[in-house]
Amino acid sequence: AVEAGYTDAADQVASEAAAAAAAAAAAEIEAAAAAAGKSIVLTTSAAGASDGDFGNDTFIALDNALTLYVVDGKEGTDILRATISANDSYSVTNVEDVRLKLTAGVTVDMSDFTGEESIELSGSNNATLTNVDAGTTISTKLTGTATSDVTLTDTTGTADSVSLTLVTASSTGDTTIAGVETLNVAASDRKSVV
Repeated sequence: AVEAGYTDAADQVASEAAAAAAAAAAAEIEAAAAAAGKSIVLTTSAAGASDGDFGNDTFIALDNALTLYVVDGKEGTDILRATISANDSYSVTNVEDVRLKLTAGVTVDMSDFTGEESIELSGSNNATLTNVDAGTTISTKLTGTATSDVTLTDTTGTADSVSLTLVTASSTGDTTIAGVETLNVAASDRKSVV
């Protein structure tokens, strides 16, 4: 039977199809917006909790602001870009891609981070990372004579593996990763110096 408001069965079918298409398009737009996630800037003029959502969020922490926040990327594949110039403690969870720009020689305790899959170092200052989980990809964009010293959380295993990627890296300083049985080194471009 044709419902009220329609001229005939064909009109009803066409109207219902149009409504379904509109609902599908709206859901697609909503899903795309969710996947894009939030872009959140952390400054030293504020502090506290900073949460992402179920999208791919980007957190940008200005110089030394990260230590003031409790960051939770929640779902999605999230990025943290932080500028660091001092030895501080942090609280970062569920952020998969951690990118640290060092404006001074610092030590970062990666036990303050949970859920990271990759760590990128940039700048011209020495970098020390402690308590890095085996299997984490380390990328370096260090320049000048900057050195990087990476210590794993646990080196008692006999099959620890770390991947090191050079991203336009030109530093002549040493990179030290102790207690690792397998070190996979790759360059993302031809400009990196090994």
